[in-house]
Amino acid sequence: MNLLLKIAPFVNSRKCFVLVYVQGTEPSYSLFSACQQKGEVKLDRLIENSTELDLLNDRKLKLKGQPVVLALFGDGLVQRSYKGDIKALNSVIPNINVNAYCLRSCEFANDQTFVALLRLNALEKVVEAINGQNILIGHISLGFVDIVRYQKALSIRDTYLFVGNHYLQFIDGIPCETGKKNPRQTDKMSSPDPFSGLTNAAMGAALSFFLNEWDPGKPLPGKLESNRKELVAAKIHALLINYALPGFLVLLLANFFLFNTYQKKIEGLSGSLGNTTALTGQIEQLKKQIEDEKEFYFQANLHKNRQFAYYVDRIASLSIPGIRFEELSVNPIKKRIRSHERIEYRSGEIVLKGTADHADCFSQFLVNIATSSMQLTIGKQVYFYDKKEGKAKFEVTLGFPGEREGESEKVRRWDREMVGK
Repeated sequence: MNLLLKIAPFVNSRKCFVLVYVQGTEPSYSLFSACQQKGEVKLDRLIENSTELDLLNDRKLKLKGQPVVLALFGDGLVQRSYKGDIKALNSVIPNINVNAYCLRSCEFANDQTFVALLRLNALEKVVEAINGQNILIGHISLGFVDIVRYQKALSIRDTYLFVGNHYLQFIDGIPCETGKKNPRQTDKMSSPDPFSGLTNAAMGAALSFFLNEWDPGKPLPGKLESNRKELVAAKIHALLINYALPGFLVLLLANFFLFNTYQKKIEGLSGSLGNTTALTGQIEQLKKQIEDEKEFYFQANLHKNRQFAYYVDRIASLSIPGIRFEELSVNPIKKRIRSHERIEYRSGEIVLKGTADHADCFSQFLVNIATSSMQLTIGKQVYFYDKKEGKAKFEVTLGFPGEREGESEKVRRWDREMVGK
């Protein structure tokens, strides 16, 4: 079966129209609107016992595209009440081909079954006639079946119900007799409300529609099946327009705002990440610079700066007249430095450059250094006498010992002396 018919029970309507149609020489119909609210079904009679089918085209009725339930009575309709279930139908109506009929049935008290049958080709003609008025039949109710099915909800007990030329008698709430009226019976039958048959037929058909009480497995006329598919498609379309589309738009809008919010957060985090990356690079650069400075600090023995000053001061005290210092380097650089080259120092050395008036004073200066308590070692010596200037130029490399026990005390004592001066 088509997918639309399979999902039909899941797209229930809360509103429908009920067309009570009576077949005969001159068919007549009554139209009701039915609305389901809070578990109750309310009926409003719109047209009553009319023979002009084209009245259904009235735009004020707003039937176009709405589900219409057909409650069918009159010529060609067969109704029976018998003991047993639907399987026993062949014993009640012998030689019947069920597949050639549209059949509705229900069970009631004392294992009784009420059944109504109408040939499919006759039903097709009725559906086509109604479709010709731009009306879609969404459900079929045959005869008094739905009245019997919902007799308790309809509160029917002791009365005759008349619809067209059919009647149904209830005694103590049980359908006891059904058939066609004839003029002779009219005086013997009575009903407290001449319209109770139409109203109960419409109410029963509406309840059957709202509860999806179509007998499973029973054949549908081709036109009716087409109508039901079209109605289900229209209902799904209406649900999409009324709920799914606004929901999708709300979801899309929410997604846009969420995207915008998270995009801003991502941009902020990206900016923070960029700043963090830049700061990390700067930190790494500073770390390298600090390491280079540390290396320079220790290579140059700057952590022993007070000791250097001590030796420089003591060397100056060993000088004699005729000796003049021009340059004194502590831990001098090993070689000339080119761009981006690493600086290396000659640790533990003092390079002393200057001039001497004559060789004797230079020799005496070296003797003073060698015999001093500072334990300096004399290394490389360069002495050159310039006749034009009448004096000699010299360069002496001195080695001084590392910090030993007692040496720090000498330096501290020298600091105190310098402060005292």
